[in-house]
Amino acid sequence: MRSVGETYEDTLVALAKKFGYSETHIRKAVTEYNDAKAAADEANRD
Repeated sequence: MRSVGETYEDTLVALAKKFGYSETHIRKAVTEYNDAKAAADEANRD
């Protein structure tokens, strides 16, 4: 969604509506994904 110029907040609202979760739930899921990806990227650098 970033590639089409939507803001982070607009994307949160759209995802919350699409999947029926709260914006807070979506925000936490994104944070958890980003943390896991960063950890995996760090582990694969070695």
